Amino acid sequence: MSALDAVKARDLQRDGRCAIHAHPGKDGDAKVAGVAVEVTGEDVPPQIGDSSRSAARPG
Repeated sequence: MSALDAVKARDLQRDGRCAIHAHPGKDGDAKVAGVAVEVTGEDVPPQIGDSSRSAARPG
C-alpha cells in the first residue's frame, strides 16, 4: 500500500500498468504483471483498509 500523495501512487493513477518482480533465492524468481485499479470506499476489504494495524512482516 502506498501513501496517496506518493509518486508511485500518482503514476499508477495515471497509468495502471505495473509489474512486480522478486528474486527470492537461487532457485528462480517470480514476476507478476497486470493493471492496478484503485479501490476506495466500501469496496476496500477490511484487512487492507485498516491503516491502524502494523505493516510488520510475518516472522
